[in-house]
Amino acid sequence: MLDISVWRDNDLSRVVPVRPDGFISLPMAGEIQAEGKTPTELEDVIKERLSPYVQAPKVTVIVHEVNSSKVFVTGEVQHPGVYPLRGRVSVLQALALAGGLSEFANRNGIVVIRKSGKAGRIPVSYGDLIHGDDSEKSDVALLPGDTVVVP
Repeated sequence: MLDISVWRDNDLSRVVPVRPDGFISLPMAGEIQAEGKTPTELEDVIKERLSPYVQAPKVTVIVHEVNSSKVFVTGEVQHPGVYPLRGRVSVLQALALAGGLSEFANRNGIVVIRKSGKAGRIPVSYGDLIHGDDSEKSDVALLPGDTVVVP
């Protein structure tokens, strides 16, 4: 989410999401590729696009919210869903975000499905997470797009 402010023009100022294709839509400026640009670079592009309509536009771009990194927790947890991945998040932390295991959860059958990097299935034992001597090894660090499945 980007907060785009055009000084003294509330009609052109707004908070906009960066779409999955990497573009944003702004009145008068149209479609602009935001992905891969710094806020300063994006300010310059918006100024250029608005200059035919606004005399000497002063534009500020602030990153309002980062939503791109998410993990999914599904199955026998209290609150299955999509959770933001901010910093290092482990399987145990993702399970805590999802409210913990339900009473019917198979504690030793948890699997992390990874689509990025070294794709595959990573088995996780809840018992090892809680009681293991070396929880660093057993508690897998999640990557963007990972799905934690609790059967």
